[in-house]
Amino acid sequence: MKLTCEQIQAIAKGVARVEMVGDSVGLFRFTKEQEILYLEKSWPSFHQRTFATAGVSLEFDTDSEKLLLGVEAETACGYRWYVHSIFANDVRVGELSGFVPEGETVRQTEAFSLGEGMKRVRIVFPWNKCSRITRLELDDGSLVIPVPKKRKMLIFGDSITQGYTCWLPENSYANRIARYLDADAINKGIGGAPYWPELAKTYDGFQPDLILVAYGANDWNSCTEEEFLQNSTEFCKNLRQNYPKAKILALSPIWSKTREEKQSQRWPFGNLVAQLKSLPDVVDDLCVIEGTDIVPFDTACFAEDGVHPNDVGFAHYAQNLQEAMTSLL
Repeated sequence: MKLTCEQIQAIAKGVARVEMVGDSVGLFRFTKEQEILYLEKSWPSFHQRTFATAGVSLEFDTDSEKLLLGVEAETACGYRWYVHSIFANDVRVGELSGFVPEGETVRQTEAFSLGEGMKRVRIVFPWNKCSRITRLELDDGSLVIPVPKKRKMLIFGDSITQGYTCWLPENSYANRIARYLDADAINKGIGGAPYWPELAKTYDGFQPDLILVAYGANDWNSCTEEEFLQNSTEFCKNLRQNYPKAKILALSPIWSKTREEKQSQRWPFGNLVAQLKSLPDVVDDLCVIEGTDIVPFDTACFAEDGVHPNDVGFAHYAQNLQEAMTSLL
């Protein structure tokens, strides 16, 4: 039994839209308006990254004993590997993974055993590739029941929010937080992105319960204190105008070895944190979480660049962020 685009849309999480792209099903976390906005800004690499399937998953209950998944993957950012993780009742039963040469598209199909009886299936898509579904098949006559979520959530941020550089996509902090909150969370993270007020002016077509905002590292590297204060304030004001009922949590950047090395060349990083802490004075129902201590000051928690957490670092990130959020929600 091959699932249709409409059936896939019903079980998709973390998407702004689902639509056919040629003979494949595309899973998009940005609206068309937002994609065009990045293109018109003349940020070609950012525009390309909007098509990465960060935070995208399929979740459904089924009595099918087998699953066949086919995908076509192409570059959305610089990392060539990709992983699709397959779970049945929270047990990882396999992955569809490989490498995509620069400028090429790779097609791959694989079958997975899900076991007997009813089970909850979760397919987590790669954070670093544009991955479209070419085939999704279950046993003939099997049930496909969408999984409801308690919350609807938006997550804005830079490369760390997108998922750089975890190996398994389910290990990113954004995916872990979404699981913890039982949220259908759309991940708007874009590698290299700063606070950009124009993005927050766009509307996703629904009212989220919660919005998490995690920029700042790229702002500190690229703008003045005055520009940062203006951009972060206008960004959050625009969110509040679009989403008047949502709780907004703003997270300051985590520690990084590179930032320590650049401290003498830039404006004081503590001023960035202080400016973020002033946001609740001008934006209603906004709370600030200081991120400096969320990931240990230990290079073993980071990739070689000393900036992006690895899978170990993301585990600390998610656990400590969960604890900080619990008292605010």
